[in-house]
Amino acid sequence: SGPVHVDLIANPTKICPGEVVLLTPVIYGGLGAPYIIYNQNGDVVTNPIYIYPNHTGYYWIKGEDACGAWDSAGVTITVLPLPPAGALADTVQGCMPLTVNFIEVNPDSGRSFVWDFGDHSNLSLAKNPTHTYTYAGTFNVTLTVTSPNGCKTVNTYNNMITVWPAPNAQFIWNPEFVSEVKPIVDFTNLSTLAETYRWIFGDGDSTNLMNPSHRFPHSGNYEVLLLAYTDKGCVDSAKAIIKVLEEYTFYAPTGFSPNNDGVNDYFFIMAHSIVEEDFKIEVYDRWGEIIWSSNKFDKETESSDKWDGSVKGGKIAPVGTYTWRVLFRDSHYRLHEETGAINIIR
Repeated sequence: SGPVHVDLIANPTKICPGEVVLLTPVIYGGLGAPYIIYNQNGDVVTNPIYIYPNHTGYYWIKGEDACGAWDSAGVTITVLPLPPAGALADTVQGCMPLTVNFIEVNPDSGRSFVWDFGDHSNLSLAKNPTHTYTYAGTFNVTLTVTSPNGCKTVNTYNNMITVWPAPNAQFIWNPEFVSEVKPIVDFTNLSTLAETYRWIFGDGDSTNLMNPSHRFPHSGNYEVLLLAYTDKGCVDSAKAIIKVLEEYTFYAPTGFSPNNDGVNDYFFIMAHSIVEEDFKIEVYDRWGEIIWSSNKFDKETESSDKWDGSVKGGKIAPVGTYTWRVLFRDSHYRLHEETGAINIIR
């Protein structure tokens, strides 16, 4: 019958830690099957044999027939080293959006990298990636490093990054149109997720009140800035231009003497803080007929065209009382009408 002969086939012969090796004994000779198979610990095993080596070594089996004749065979299994993997971050907490620079701390040696930042965004294959977290939360970061021989080290850093929510700064104000006659504005703070506030009114004044009222010193355009802060110091801002407009003034005389003596020879109105567009002045006789009109207003002199008392044909209107009407827009572009009477005297 001849001696027992054992061969051992291993697949694979090189593995990464934690991987399985299939050992297949090939036994023949002796009294023939069935054979008893022992592993190197002396335990009876069945074919095929699965092992999980954690270090490089020589693994053998023994095959024995019914008469006790035996043979053994072995194979060297190489356990390849895991690649080193270590992660650091230049910041681990902050306000959203939070940009973090990640560093893999080991010298490069042909390894490849996959970073999972924990926020369901795209993965990164860079060794030292930069990632921006766009929403609040606490995030696990997983770094997978693969060596040139295909072994992988997977490190998960639980709760590595904390991103605090940012506030949302908003405000409205009343009145919408602000006059220098009453330049007081009430501000309503509509911010969310904020704990403290800073208002900067653009005129050198500021306050930490939530809903302030503010008196502006004079007409002009003021950039009002609201800063809203969370308890973690996260900040958002909102700004608006508050226009404090000049209030118009209007003056019209009650009489004039168009006699060319150089004193009070003309009728005209004077006004402050009105615009030239849509201006119109009209003078009526006692029957309601227009005897003079103009649409000219000079902002430099703040006065209208001048009526010298003449009517159609160039004659001077008789002594008496005449009515006038002025249509104009103020610097808010609101339409106004003023009326009155003017006396021609000699």
